[in-house]
Amino acid sequence: MKYLIIALTFFTLAANAQQSVLNKEINTVKKSVVELNQELYQLEQELLSTKGTEVAFYFSLRGGKFFVPLSLELSAEGLASVHHVYTEREVNALRQGAIHPVGKSNIGTGKHLINVQVRGVDQHGDPVTLAFESEVEKTSDPLMLEISIQDNSKAKKANAQLVVW
Repeated sequence: MKYLIIALTFFTLAANAQQSVLNKEINTVKKSVVELNQELYQLEQELLSTKGTEVAFYFSLRGGKFFVPLSLELSAEGLASVHHVYTEREVNALRQGAIHPVGKSNIGTGKHLINVQVRGVDQHGDPVTLAFESEVEKTSDPLMLEISIQDNSKAKKANAQLVVW
């Protein structure tokens, strides 16, 4: 009987040791799967939106005395139109110097004609549309564009322009 108890204890210790080794191997495999999943996600992101085609649009309001933006419409060939309607809270933030990230997209390299229409009201409450076209050249680097509305105190109106960062 004594030998039976010793044998059972030995087998139990051996089984526990094997279980410990098996648990370590399982944890190693789990860690490898998580790392592989992260690498696949990064590769997927690089393939879906390469840095060479990335374009980002921003909107700013310098002053805001002669123009209050209500909406923004942005378009270009090969680019889905971007529309945004501004809330009073967003306009207040823009007046305080905030820059609104309008959106990101992907376009090919080369020259592109960007069409911008900013609808709003002037200091008298009359509707005003600030519209312009601007040609930009997209290189292999990411492109960041700012639609900037600035007060013109001499003319007592606002001007719009496209600024390349």
